[in-house]
Amino acid sequence: GAVAFVILATSAYPIAAIFSDNDSVVETAALYLRIAPLGYGFYGVVILTAAALNVLRRPFRAAGLSVGHMFLLYVPLAFVGSRLFGIRGVFGGIASSFVIAGIAAHLVSRPVITRIVQQPTSADST
Repeated sequence: GAVAFVILATSAYPIAAIFSDNDSVVETAALYLRIAPLGYGFYGVVILTAAALNVLRRPFRAAGLSVGHMFLLYVPLAFVGSRLFGIRGVFGGIASSFVIAGIAAHLVSRPVITRIVQQPTSADST
């Protein structure tokens, strides 16, 4: 997450310029690339947690993380951010949603994983 943030933040404008010649579009895309990646590492936790919960046969918890992130965090925080700070607020809301969701994913999955790891397996009885 930190490495991706540094790379994207330092090269945001050249990367954005690849996709458009319009200065306004490039500026907005570069702004996104300087703000949103602050939460990418945390969002990785959400993705990995959802995958782990699916493997552990907890698909509803995995779906709950994804749906909850989108509708309880991502959209509302981007909306509030837009009202308070404009486009910077939208991108800040997105980054904030990634951080909060990553922390929540860790807290939600920890007891499930701990319970499963502590269960005896058939190999333990031999």
